[in-house]
Amino acid sequence: RYDYLLESVISPLKSGNESIKFELYDKENDTYFDNTLSVLTGSIIIIEGVFLKSSEIKDIFDYMVYIDVPEEIRLERVLKRDTYIGETDQIKIKYENRYFPAERLYVKECSPAINADIVI
Repeated sequence: RYDYLLESVISPLKSGNESIKFELYDKENDTYFDNTLSVLTGSIIIIEGVFLKSSEIKDIFDYMVYIDVPEEIRLERVLKRDTYIGETDQIKIKYENRYFPAERLYVKECSPAINADIVI
């Protein structure tokens, strides 16, 4: 949803709007809901996400931190965190068939570690 991020979040922030209405994702119900954020002029905004160095949005950020965590550790974490997906086997299948291949392709094509300001 890069268009949404750019139009509804980034553009208003860069325009100096002090109140931004945006959607948050409710993973338990697989739905979005509206939220409003008050932002003081001069604030630092941190946006977290896996694919933020994708070509569509890679140049909109002032500073990029890439956190490089091995896939095995990420799998351990999601098995504890993403229980809304189902049982352990269901979570593994979803990550091994969908998320991890997408992340590997992203790393190969976008080189986020090379293009970040700092790598942790």
